Amino acid sequence: MAANLNIIDYITISTPSNATDFGDIATARRLTTALGSATRGVLCAGYTSASIASMEYVTIATTGNASSFGDVTVARNALAATENDTRGVIGGGNSNSVVIDYITIATTGNASSFGNLTVGRGLLGACASTTRAVWMCGGSKDELDYITIASTGNATDFGDALGLYDRTSACSSSVRGLQIGGYTGGAATNVIQYITIASIGNATDFGDLTAPRQYTSACSNGTRGIAGTGLSSYIIDYVTIASAGDAVDFGDLSVNRNYGTSCSNCDGGIA
Repeated sequence: MAANLNIIDYITISTPSNATDFGDIATARRLTTALGSATRGVLCAGYTSASIASMEYVTIATTGNASSFGDVTVARNALAATENDTRGVIGGGNSNSVVIDYITIATTGNASSFGNLTVGRGLLGACASTTRAVWMCGGSKDELDYITIASTGNATDFGDALGLYDRTSACSSSVRGLQIGGYTGGAATNVIQYITIASIGNATDFGDLTAPRQYTSACSNGTRGIAGTGLSSYIIDYVTIASAGDAVDFGDLSVNRNYGTSCSNCDGGIA
C-alpha cells in the first residue's frame, strides 16, 4: 500500500528543471486532487485511512505550508478538479461518485453542490477553459462530460475518449484539453489525447508520454502542459499544448510518489 505523503513540490513551468520543496500539507493523504487560481492552490479531499473531505490551500507565489480551506460536500477520494480562475469545480470519486461540488477559490469555506456527472466514476481527469469544464474518462470508461462553470446543474455528454481509461489526469489551454496517460487494456499507457473544449466531439490522438504511466497528475500554464508523478514515479514530462507531438523530459520530482496531484497559477486557460 502506498504511503500518505505531505510533501509539496514546485516548478516553474516555462523552465525545465527538477522540482523544489515548497512546504507541507497539514493532513498527509493520497488519491487527492487540486485546482489553482492566479494566486491560490487548493487541495481537495483524498484518502488517509478512509476517504476525507478536508481541503487545504497555499499561496502559490510564496513557499510555505498549507492552511485549512473547508470541506467538500461528501468525503471521497480518486476525484478530479479544475477551475476558471474564480470558481473551482470538483467531480467524481470512489464508489462511482457522480457528485460535482464548487468553491469560490478566493474565499475559504465549504464546497457547495453543483450537480452530477452523467456517469459516476473515480480516477478521472478534469480540465477547463475560462467558461467550460470537462471531465475525462475514469473508472475504465470512455465518457467525456462538460459543464458551464459559471452556472450550476448536471453535466452533459461531450463525446468519447479513444478507449476505456482509468487512473488518468488532464490539463488544458484556453482552447484545447489534454488527457494524459492512465491505465487501459490491463496496463499503464503512454497515450496523450486531446479535445477542443469549445466544440463537443470525440478525443483525438496527440502523442505519447516519455514512458507509460498510470495515476498521472497534470497542470499547465496555458501554453505548456506538465505531466508529473505516476505509480512510484518521479518523472515530469511536458508538451506544447497547441502542437500535437510526443512529450519531452522536464525533470524529476523530489521523491517518488503515488496517487499525487498538481495545479498551477496559470491553468484553465489563464496564462
